[in-house]
Amino acid sequence: MTVLDLHSGKPYSLPIEFSRQNSKISKKEKDTGIRIQWITNAEKLLTTEIESAEIVVNNVLDRGEYYERPSDAIGVIVHSKDEPVAVAAWYGDDHVGDWNVYGDQPEHAQQTYYLGGARTIFVGLF
Repeated sequence: MTVLDLHSGKPYSLPIEFSRQNSKISKKEKDTGIRIQWITNAEKLLTTEIESAEIVVNNVLDRGEYYERPSDAIGVIVHSKDEPVAVAAWYGDDHVGDWNVYGDQPEHAQQTYYLGGARTIFVGLF
């Protein structure tokens, strides 16, 4: 999977370094700046171009939002804004215990995540 810089559209230089100091979002602020788009076509898992991500991730719980994976989704495209993002997924119907899928990405980036059989997905600030 390729991590793309949202400003240039080019792949991030490796290794990726995270610049998180302290959270820039208050507990009262609703919009995390994160946008997602569910992937239903396997070709989108290997994207090398900036894709649209229209779904707003709100600051609902744990500095992000939990989702039930749509039945036709095989992955998710995530756009981060001013803070790094964490994506976690569980094979069960809730987020109890250790996650089964995990990834993180730098700020101002697009990354795709293959969800496999995961049913509960978290997207939020790192």
